[in-house]
Amino acid sequence: MLQLCFAVTVPTDVIVKVFVGDVQLNKLGALLLPMCLCDLRELDRVLNAVQSSEGNFSDSEEHLQIVLKKTAETLDELASQNFQHDWQVEVVKFINQQVDILLSRTSRYPADLLVFASLVFTISPHAYRFIRSTSKLELPHPDTIRRVCGTYRVNLCSEQQDAFFLSYAKRLAVGMDDYEKTVTLVMDEIHLQPYIDYKGGGLVGMAANSQNAAKTAYVFMIQSLLSSNKDVVHFLPVAQIDAKQLHQFLRQLINGLEATGFQVIAVVSDNNSIIGKAMSFFSEPPKVDTVYGHPSDQGRPLFFILDSVHVLKCIRNNWLNQRNSGKCLFFPDINGLPDKPCVLIASFNTLIELHESERNELIRLAPTLFLKALKSSNIERQNIKLVLKVFNSFTVAALNSSIAAELQHTKSTANFVSTVLM
Repeated sequence: MLQLCFAVTVPTDVIVKVFVGDVQLNKLGALLLPMCLCDLRELDRVLNAVQSSEGNFSDSEEHLQIVLKKTAETLDELASQNFQHDWQVEVVKFINQQVDILLSRTSRYPADLLVFASLVFTISPHAYRFIRSTSKLELPHPDTIRRVCGTYRVNLCSEQQDAFFLSYAKRLAVGMDDYEKTVTLVMDEIHLQPYIDYKGGGLVGMAANSQNAAKTAYVFMIQSLLSSNKDVVHFLPVAQIDAKQLHQFLRQLINGLEATGFQVIAVVSDNNSIIGKAMSFFSEPPKVDTVYGHPSDQGRPLFFILDSVHVLKCIRNNWLNQRNSGKCLFFPDINGLPDKPCVLIASFNTLIELHESERNELIRLAPTLFLKALKSSNIERQNIKLVLKVFNSFTVAALNSSIAAELQHTKSTANFVSTVLM
């Protein structure tokens, strides 16, 4: 049975196309395809290029490379489309990465694939080796993961001692450029189950400021302003701490980072009252403000910034946790008259009803509202992307439309969402 290897087509629009089997070529030697035929001599050039290239194509490897390249181009185009769910985009990107690895003559893995493989290997090396042995996926060899993932010997207990204070941050500073050392100091707190355990030849779980088990750990992370570098530089496990003690430690930490070579320009935190009170001691008399004198240099400002991502998630979670019939949140009208205060109602059930009313429509006024954003699990509530599916301009426009006029509290709910977006 004869098999067509090459095909050159010249339809009525005189656009020359070249195919290898059923795969259209975008380039043939120095020729860019498809091309507009302006002269018959150009057709001779194409035919000569095809004839000269015929011997370079085998029925297996070369044709396979062309099909894989075409597949990669299609997947690139598919990844740029608007999918209903984020996980669908991630699936397309993962398949595209596997195709790119097949095309590569050397095993070069994307950074996010290395991170994913490292996490799976860390959780279960046996499961990772089994996945690789099935040949279903092309994943890095375990030796590659061990080479890429450096081991940092950081002891949390020794970090609390003056001699080893910020030892990990000092190692970080050595490998960073000067422009990367302009950072913000991000603070957060983690609530712990108080117990003391014996691990690695020592006791863990002790508080740094007492002999009791730690109930809370304050985590301090630096984030570079001019690069993507961010890393945790210190843990402070405590059983109980007041604002004055936290302020003294925060001052010590900022001065230590400055002495290491970092330039701390701001402290970022959630809306925690004890952290706000600790920051207030940077001024005399103490007061909560957005800018203070820098503890290392009073001529420089030290900004205090509330983490907008955390605040936004708290607003959404508090709204979801309302136990009244319509999950209604009551808020003051900021545009109302001071002498005549007005209380408005924002109903989360209105958003759910809006989604249900246009769920089967081809064109939706609120395309970002879907069940995962409206009925999130406890883990999904930590995802800021799902919060932004609710708080956006599409939601405001849909609530103000005539289609949503039959629903309750649409105008006031739109007012609340737009107020949060301000």
